[in-house]
Amino acid sequence: MRAKDAARLATRRFAWRATRSLAVGRPLVEALGSSDEDVRVLAGTLLTRAGRKAEPLLLDALSRRENVPAVLEVLASIGDDTAAREIDRHLDDPDPAVVEAARSAKRVVSMAQTLAARRER
Repeated sequence: MRAKDAARLATRRFAWRATRSLAVGRPLVEALGSSDEDVRVLAGTLLTRAGRKAEPLLLDALSRRENVPAVLEVLASIGDDTAAREIDRHLDDPDPAVVEAARSAKRVVSMAQTLAARRER
C-alpha cells in the first residue's frame, strides 16, 4: 500500500468521524473492495475501531449492496445486537458469497457473545 492511500483513508476517517456524514464515510466502505489487500485491511480496521459509530455507514452500504461480504465481516467484529440482526438477514441471500460471509460473521458474533457471557460470571 502506498503511503498516499493510507493517508487518504485516514483523512476520510477523520472527516467522517467529525461529520458522521454517510457521503463522507462512503470511501471507507468502498476501500473494503480495493484490489490492494493492505487498503482493505486498513479500511476494515478503521471501521471496526469506530465500533457502533460505524453502524449507520455499514447499514447504508448493505442497503446499497456495496462490498456486502466485507461489510458483514466488519459488523461481526462490532458484534452488537444490531450487527447480529443484519448478519441474520443475509443468511438467505441469493449470492452464495454473501451467505458464506454471513455464516462466518454469525460464528464470530456467537463466539464473542459466548466469551462475554463467560467474563460476566
